[in-house]
Amino acid sequence: MTPEERERALAQTRIQDLRSQIAEHDTRYYVLDRPVVSDAEYDGLMRELRALEQRFPDLVTPSSPTQRVGGKGSELFAPVEHPSPMLSLDNVFSTDELRAWLGRLQRAVGGRVGARRLSRRRTIAGGHGNPLRVPMSTATTSTSRASSRSTGWRCR
Repeated sequence: MTPEERERALAQTRIQDLRSQIAEHDTRYYVLDRPVVSDAEYDGLMRELRALEQRFPDLVTPSSPTQRVGGKGSELFAPVEHPSPMLSLDNVFSTDELRAWLGRLQRAVGGRVGARRLSRRRTIAGGHGNPLRVPMSTATTSTSRASSRSTGWRCR
């Protein structure tokens, strides 16, 4: 086995381990409402996974936690469907990261996203490094529904 093959095999094993850990933490946070790691620890797992997937893009899968927003919500609330997906900035801290995020957004929606189609909302820190997103629908002057813990298209 060459050093490159060994590095890829180790990365593949670590990626599987990280995905498993993140899935467990997502269940504990989103479904059970009983997280066992801090936001910083969770963010560290996600950063490590992203770095490995960037180094080995052929190991990225559609089911990877890096390819989705949020997690499955509690069954205590009725699901709400969004007319268009809510997408997270995904811990963007610089102009370069914002440009990279905008590129991912454009690929996700199949084309160029004009500035008029983007909006920003002030957020309150949620869990696992995700902002607390509460999309609200209004009918005249009263709130008709509010939701959180979104997967992008569907939330509770």
